Amino acid sequence: MHILLYGEDTFRSKEKLGKIREKYCQSVGSGLSISKISGPTATAEEIAREILALPFLENKRLILIDNLLVQGSPLVCKQVMELLPQIPETTVAVFWEGGLSKDSELFSALKKGACEKFDILEGMALMSWIREKVLEAGGTIQNEAVSFLAQAAGGDLWRLSNEIAKLAAYSKEITLEIVKEMVSHEDSATIFELTDAICTGNLKLALASAQKLLSLGEIEITLLARIASTFRNMILVKDFLDKKIPQSTIVAETKLHPYVVKKTAGFCQNFSKEKLVEAYEKIFETDYDLKSGRGEPSALLTVLLCELAGQGAI
Repeated sequence: MHILLYGEDTFRSKEKLGKIREKYCQSVGSGLSISKISGPTATAEEIAREILALPFLENKRLILIDNLLVQGSPLVCKQVMELLPQIPETTVAVFWEGGLSKDSELFSALKKGACEKFDILEGMALMSWIREKVLEAGGTIQNEAVSFLAQAAGGDLWRLSNEIAKLAAYSKEITLEIVKEMVSHEDSATIFELTDAICTGNLKLALASAQKLLSLGEIEITLLARIASTFRNMILVKDFLDKKIPQSTIVAETKLHPYVVKKTAGFCQNFSKEKLVEAYEKIFETDYDLKSGRGEPSALLTVLLCELAGQGAI
């Protein structure tokens, strides 16, 4: 069988992938028959060898293939599509895509099997997620504190997960006052400062802003998620602006905070739509390298900022 996990919310899709792997290990008693395949660099022969192989000493095999549809070779994707009907009953192939997959024959074929899309959470769904994670951390949280967190971080679950862990370690009864104290306003201002520096091509300020955020308790992976969220908003807002749609309507349609829309609209002036998409792809590639351990986190972040700042004002 095959499973497709995809969507812009990489936090929840990665969480789901982890649960699949954990369930598999519990059922077979080990992880010896788990294979990981990097979609962007994989060959059709490598994927076929892993997918069609029979398990050894265990009754099931789990194959994890990431970012094949988004970054893999079109030829390899076509060949993999032809392999799907041949997947033995003893193999579970999980295709994980860290973003919105492009329409393709393979994408359509995978969607016919087990499939789950992870959209960015917003509104009541986002606030319910915050409450759930606080409970999992052994705490309780006031409704006002939930609203404050949701507004501060939006649908950036990587950041929210980090903030909730920090808050729960401080107090098991999370109040609005505690959240205001622990979730720094300086932190929010600095992410806009970082974005502004990137958009205007000010590499020195971009690096300084990133270092400031790291000194405030951010880690590279959550900072990268916030940069990705900002550029995702820029692509969204840019679409509306190109159609001459007013900011008030953008706020209503996107559910973004008016201040966020205003700041994002200003950032968009320095980028063409094509350059925004190109920048987002660079962020995605860095995210993959970071999560795959393909470099030192601070070095990967620095290289990304150099590339993004070099695209500013285009």
